[in-house]
Amino acid sequence: MSKRPPLSYTTTRLTLGTFLRIMFRPRYLDRDKIPVEGPLIIAANHLSHIDPAFIMTAVKRPVSYMSKKEHFDGRIRRLVFKQVGVIPVDREAGGMEGLENAINVLEEEGAIGIFPEGTRSKDGKMAQGKTGVARLAAHTGAAVVPVAIRQTDGVWPVSKRVPRPWRKFYYKFGEPMYFPDSEMTKENLREFTDNVMKEIEVLSNECEEYWESRKILPRMKKNKFGSIVNISSIDALSGDDKPQEAYGASKAAMIRLSKSIAIQYANKNIRSNSILPGPIETPMQERWKNNPTAKKNLTRVIPLQRVGKPENISDTVLFLLSEQSSFITGTEIIVDGGLKARP
Repeated sequence: MSKRPPLSYTTTRLTLGTFLRIMFRPRYLDRDKIPVEGPLIIAANHLSHIDPAFIMTAVKRPVSYMSKKEHFDGRIRRLVFKQVGVIPVDREAGGMEGLENAINVLEEEGAIGIFPEGTRSKDGKMAQGKTGVARLAAHTGAAVVPVAIRQTDGVWPVSKRVPRPWRKFYYKFGEPMYFPDSEMTKENLREFTDNVMKEIEVLSNECEEYWESRKILPRMKKNKFGSIVNISSIDALSGDDKPQEAYGASKAAMIRLSKSIAIQYANKNIRSNSILPGPIETPMQERWKNNPTAKKNLTRVIPLQRVGKPENISDTVLFLLSEQSSFITGTEIIVDGGLKARP
């Protein structure tokens, strides 16, 4: 699809978008992170039939989606898909023609929407992403904007034939990502795809925290009492020589959100604080089992000469929720064995 949207796309987007916003209650977070020009790939997790429609209404630029050719069988659906530039994909033929059409759209500085998992999740959990998103980014230099979708599986579950209107759901957009300026190999295609999926997972967790805070804050305001504890990270406090800027930035944003809540709701006797864990022995740190030397080297630079345990975090949470911390709000507690105390 060209940079200037055709009249058929604009008309369909306006009519369909207006209808969808009346029938449903979408919430879009951080749409300002979407580049307004240049080739663009919107990469999201996939929970429901309605996911593409709401990305199209959220993004001001025309977005073409790839869909298996069987979805074009119905007359009405085929007409709508043609109007909004959906690209048919023949999976039995390997999908190469659909991929080439997507590359053509991006080379014309258009936008493509893609679900790296390849299909809808039936249990809400994200599957491993397929490397098509990395191939498109590598071929065209397109910006990849990760998007976390939450709660649309409750609006139109996989098992239902019709959607459930007037339910809230969330789309959270992340910072653009770019394929590294290096030779395209099987390994770096997989690595880039995994990084995109990890960022979608981070955004999804942030979206869930936002969702929960929106539900619980009204109750706290009504009761004029509450304590919120947010889990950030010591990575929010400094730069890094490894490619995880998005992670650090998201954790820094969590601290800012916590401080804002603390200020805005202090007059309701609601407190908000953040915990910044350092290295903690959790199932996420499986790498230490495979590389015990790395763990040993890490403990040498921690003043307490050990990594933390989960109970070090849970004990801090209990303290911040207790009456003993009733005069503490809008601050951060670092739980890292003294690591950040080093000059």
